[in-house]
Amino acid sequence: MPSSDCLELLNRLLRVTARSLPAYLAEARPWGSCHQVALCELVENLAQDQAQYALRVGQMIYALGGYPNPGGFPMEFTDIHDLSVDYLLGRLIESQHAAIAAVEACVAGLARQPAALALGQEILGNLRGHLENFQAAARSLAARPASVAPRPSPLASSS
Repeated sequence: MPSSDCLELLNRLLRVTARSLPAYLAEARPWGSCHQVALCELVENLAQDQAQYALRVGQMIYALGGYPNPGGFPMEFTDIHDLSVDYLLGRLIESQHAAIAAVEACVAGLARQPAALALGQEILGNLRGHLENFQAAARSLAARPASVAPRPSPLASSS
C-alpha cells in the first residue's frame, strides 16, 4: 500500500493537470483573433493532453486506494477569461514554468512508486514540450506586424 505522501503527491499532479490555466482557458474561451488560430490550437492541445493526464492520475490514485481531489480553479483565473489569447501568452508561459516546477517536485518524491514516477516523468516531458511551443509562438507573435485587425477567436464560437 502506498503512503499517504504518495497519494498527496499524486493529488498535486492531479491539480496541476486538471486545474491549469490552459484547462481553464479551454472552458472559458478567451477572446482572440483570426491570426491567433495557431495559438488557440496550442492552448487546446495542452488542455486536451492535461485532461488525459488528469484522468490517468485520478485512476492511479483510485487504484492505490485514495480519492482523487483536483480542487477548484484558482480564483485569479476568473479575471482573465475576457482577455485576448496573445495578451495571455506571457501568463501561459509563466504558468508552464510553475507547472514544470510543481511536477518536478512531485516526481522527486515519487521515487519509490515506479508507476507513479513514470507517469510523473511523462507529464513533465509533455509540459516541457508545450512550453517550447508557447515560447516559439511568443517569438512568432513578437515578429508579427501590429497592423493585423483582430477578429473573434474560433474558440469563442465553439462549444
